[in-house]
Amino acid sequence: THERPKIADKRRQQTTTTMVSWSDLPKRILTLSIGAPFVMCLLSDPRSSFLFFQSVHVLCCIEWIRLVPTARNDNDNMTTTHETPSSRIMFPFLSVLVSVSETTHIT
Repeated sequence: THERPKIADKRRQQTTTTMVSWSDLPKRILTLSIGAPFVMCLLSDPRSSFLFFQSVHVLCCIEWIRLVPTARNDNDNMTTTHETPSSRIMFPFLSVLVSVSETTHIT
């Protein structure tokens, strides 16, 4: 009897997820119909493609810096790890420096 509520909860979550997926469809189609040709235009020129990929790289680095590392403990609970912020910032900073260096720059 204890398992039945769990199964019902899973079914409700799946139904909710399916409804969200279908209600989100027009927005996704609009994004693809405008975004895909725009990205193709950006990638057609070497200079704009370099700027596009560098911009995406910087955005990914910002997201990496803002992430809070977590781990599961023995009780299967999520806990934050005690990591210094400088170690999370060093990798993105170095990767951006390497990617925009003179050796990788497109002329």
